[in-house]
Amino acid sequence: MMAQQLQKKDAQLKALDAFYKEQMAQLEKRNSEKYIQSKQEFHSAASKTEENVRSRNMNPVCSGLQAQILSCYRDNGDQTLRCSDLAKQYMQCINAAKKNLLVNHG
Repeated sequence: MMAQQLQKKDAQLKALDAFYKEQMAQLEKRNSEKYIQSKQEFHSAASKTEENVRSRNMNPVCSGLQAQILSCYRDNGDQTLRCSDLAKQYMQCINAAKKNLLVNHG
């Protein structure tokens, strides 16, 4: 009698073990499929974003003033205050470019 109960319990445990193994296999398969789908979606979105960023025309702004300031600092290394007017113009140019960028691309 006891042996039959043990065999019955053993059979139930084996059936549960098989059931859980099957459930785990299905979950792993779904997880793998979701991972592959998410990976593809991520790469697709990254490619679109990269194309969008690359397609924007990124011309240097205020490059003439920048060159003048660098030259002024080089020539007046010990008297950089002589370059303050150029620096002020450069900052105004940069701020104007930022506003323009926000208006046109914001």
